[in-house]
Amino acid sequence: MFIILLVLETLMSYVSACLVSVGIKDIHSPMDCESAANWLATNSSDYQDPNWVREYTVPCPRCKLRIIENQDCSLKMKCLPPCSYDFCWRCRGEWTEHGGETGLDLYTCTHDEYEETVFGNMAEAAADRYRDCHEKWMSNESLMQKAKAKLQQLHTDVIPGLSNNQLATVQQLEFIAEAWSQIMECRRVLKWSYAYEYYLREDEVEKLAFLKLKQDNAEIPLQKLYNYAEDQLNTLLDSDGPSENFNKFRSDLTDSTSITRNHYELLVRDLEDGLSNVVPASTSQRAHNEDDASGSSCIHDD
Repeated sequence: MFIILLVLETLMSYVSACLVSVGIKDIHSPMDCESAANWLATNSSDYQDPNWVREYTVPCPRCKLRIIENQDCSLKMKCLPPCSYDFCWRCRGEWTEHGGETGLDLYTCTHDEYEETVFGNMAEAAADRYRDCHEKWMSNESLMQKAKAKLQQLHTDVIPGLSNNQLATVQQLEFIAEAWSQIMECRRVLKWSYAYEYYLREDEVEKLAFLKLKQDNAEIPLQKLYNYAEDQLNTLLDSDGPSENFNKFRSDLTDSTSITRNHYELLVRDLEDGLSNVVPASTSQRAHNEDDASGSSCIHDD
């Protein structure tokens, strides 16, 4: 119970800090605050409509991520980090080629208006990409809420009943609550990983493929943990008295919780590091070619 309270206290401190900085009430790691706030602001059905995307968003000329228009309709656009490119909504030119940072300069562009037809198909692709990430976001949000409800039920009904059934103290059964807390946390991380996926640049092909692999692999220990926490727990609840399988259940569930926690901590670390451990294919191929060239020269020297 102490561990759960400590985790909750840490998370509440995290939420308070984000609430002060950007007004986010949700725990959004592994995403940065600015990207998370932007995702929540655009988290609507509008973003799934290509016509709306074409009308109210503009692709960043540098990374092609579509940025929603400014609420005050000013022309200076700023892409999300790590790109952070400043450009003009009207002409798509670099903002340094325009006027100042205040007053009418923010609403004036003397350059030719950019033809959106160049990016016409991108609006539909952006809507499809958003729709896919949003559906997975919502799916994990739903599963997270179910785990939260289960955790509440454990403390009010299940654990007290199991305590009588298995002749164990409530404290001795806290490992079950810890497992469901971990399931809830895993769904939260996966939920935000799909928002993270949406903001990867289109040219970050290797990172996108690596993230999808990480997401798929993350489901494996989580599903195993869920099976222990749900199915085997129900078996114990259905027993007439103390079960000879209780100690094995406790060992299996505790081990599975630990394994899953470690797996997701690595996932969060990778994402917070910007998937920096992914080597672009071009770099890998260049290094391979250099090795080949080096090897060839050695053979030639002999």
